[in-house]
Amino acid sequence: MQRARRAAALYTPAALMAGLALGTWWLVQSNPPLQHQAPPETQARRMDYEMQNFATSSYDAAGKATSEIQGSHLFHYSTNDLLIQNPRMQGQNRKGQTVRARAAQAVGNDSATDVTLIGGVDIQQEGEKGPLQLQGSRIRITDRGARAQSNEPVRIQNGKLDFSAGSMDYDAHANTLQLGGRVHGTIAP
Repeated sequence: MQRARRAAALYTPAALMAGLALGTWWLVQSNPPLQHQAPPETQARRMDYEMQNFATSSYDAAGKATSEIQGSHLFHYSTNDLLIQNPRMQGQNRKGQTVRARAAQAVGNDSATDVTLIGGVDIQQEGEKGPLQLQGSRIRITDRGARAQSNEPVRIQNGKLDFSAGSMDYDAHANTLQLGGRVHGTIAP
């Protein structure tokens, strides 16, 4: 009997370990394998629709046209941005003055809160001291047209003033124009 007790004391831990190993193996085999969940991929950019030789207008509550955009091609993408070839835009600023813009391309979001005009950019705005004209190869328009910025050479004309600069930041709210880089200007008598 003593011999049986010693054998039981000696082999009981090994039998328990074997039972636990067998139970673990059975649990793994009876459950389906875990599927590794990859993070959702970012939305692929794809074209939603295209328009050719288009014109679109916006109107206020009284039925008066407030803005118009024309172009030879418009491409709208699933990422809610768009590309316009040969854009011609016209609208009103907050003071009610007419603003016109044209370029080779316009790239921006579909709410028009951030638009970059590219290639032969020409922006003209009526002003109290004569028309304001901005020209350059790339000008970014934000804040619903109240801000114009460029890190590339620009030309600014306003009445008797004619300036060229390596960069520009125009803020219509603050009525400020900051020029950077090589700035040259003339003021006609």
